[in-house]
This record gives sequence, C-alpha cells and structure tokens, in this order.
Amino acid sequence: MYKLRSSYNNIYWVRLADIILMKAEAEAYKGNLAESAKLVNQIRKRAKLKELTSDKTGSKESMIEAVLHERRLELAFEGERWFDLCRNNKVEKYLNGIDNRDSGRIRQVRQFDSNLYLLPIPQTA
Repeated sequence: MYKLRSSYNNIYWVRLADIILMKAEAEAYKGNLAESAKLVNQIRKRAKLKELTSDKTGSKESMIEAVLHERRLELAFEGERWFDLCRNNKVEKYLNGIDNRDSGRIRQVRQFDSNLYLLPIPQTA
C-alpha cells in the first residue's frame, strides 16, 4: 500500500497566527489591551482587514471577545474552536440550543452543561 510503512504521520502543525493570537488572548487577560490589540491587528493586516475599532479594544471583556472572534475566523476548520470555548468557559453560551436537523426528519436540540466538557471515566471499571 505505502512505499515506506514505518513512517509516522502524527505531526502537529502550529501556525504563527495561532501563536500570535494565543499571546493576544493572554495579554488581554492580563489587562494589557494595547498589546493585545496590536497583535490582533497584525493578523488582520496580513489578511487585508481593517484594524479593530475602539469599542472592541476599550474593555477587557470586549477585547477577549474580539480575540476569540479573530481566532474563530483565522483558525476556521482547524479544530481549535472547541478548545477555545472550553478554555474560556463559554461552551454553554455558544453551543446551547443548536438545532441539528437531519434533512427535516429528525430534530435534535442539544443542551451542553459542564458534564460534557470532558469524557467521563467510570470509577468502577
């Protein structure tokens, strides 16, 4: 099947944008809003987007939301969103009430709570 069967394919790629946005999130949590905005604007400039407005950089909470939104856009389809939501305790805020429909036949509304953050391991196994 493969020419070299002894190779490993479990390489984890980390992009520079991911590292910059992680630092921006940390700076926002520390209260260093100017540095956080500078880092986010660096990513936005590369993507040819406008800089963040003052209403998004004015408070700690709005800056954290702006960083999370930028991570959502920049890292779309890379599997990072779930970890961002868990790390910031926002799973219930964003995922409660998602209406999953299967071609109109099955309607399933999921409710997320703190029990769904981690895979529970039974105590008696």
